[in-house]
Amino acid sequence: MTWLASPLLADFVSWWDGMERDIVHCVTCKLHHPWLDPIFLGVQSQTLAAVLMGVLVVVLIVFRPRRGLRLLLTAGVAMGLAMLLADLLWATVDRPRPPQAYDVVLETPEELAACAAHPDALALRMHRAISPSFPSRHGLSIGVLVTSLLLVWRPVGWVALVYGVVAAVGRVYAGKHWPSDVLAGIVLGALFAWLTWRFLPALLDRIGLGRIGALCTLASDGEASDGEAAAE
Repeated sequence: MTWLASPLLADFVSWWDGMERDIVHCVTCKLHHPWLDPIFLGVQSQTLAAVLMGVLVVVLIVFRPRRGLRLLLTAGVAMGLAMLLADLLWATVDRPRPPQAYDVVLETPEELAACAAHPDALALRMHRAISPSFPSRHGLSIGVLVTSLLLVWRPVGWVALVYGVVAAVGRVYAGKHWPSDVLAGIVLGALFAWLTWRFLPALLDRIGLGRIGALCTLASDGEASDGEAAAE
């Protein structure tokens, strides 16, 4: 079956590459509108992300302190694991970023305005990056933070989810990543967050920090402690 697997794999890779190029062209050119730039490019700011997540964490700590502790521990551990995975994958999967894969890259305002007429070109709206493309670190961060917030307290999680969706689309809109880079990052980040959230209390108890684990046994909206359940 080896003689059959190679052509099939080559056909699949070719189909996948063409599909992603179609998606990139659709998002960067057909979806383009002047009022979308401030939205999709503005959310790429690390300062904005830090401020938004900081505000949500403060809201949690003030109104649901035990949930705030659970969030900090879950997001911190999961983020560390996710960034370690990113380093390992970047060292082994040297996938080029979109600007390196296109022969024609449109960057000036005049070129970007006419990008719909160039289906084989990439519209790049941010600076070029030299690091590998897979997975997207932004995607990993979005997956970790949004999932952690949804698991710990859904109201603030939904706010983070809206930001996460816009930021994820924005990575493709800016020409920084392939769609699969962002999607894989989100899925992996969400998985790390869920695993950390699920097993964190048991892990803390095993390493002699059971008291801290007991403080953050409140896992989700449906598992409130007696005091918090009465307050809600």
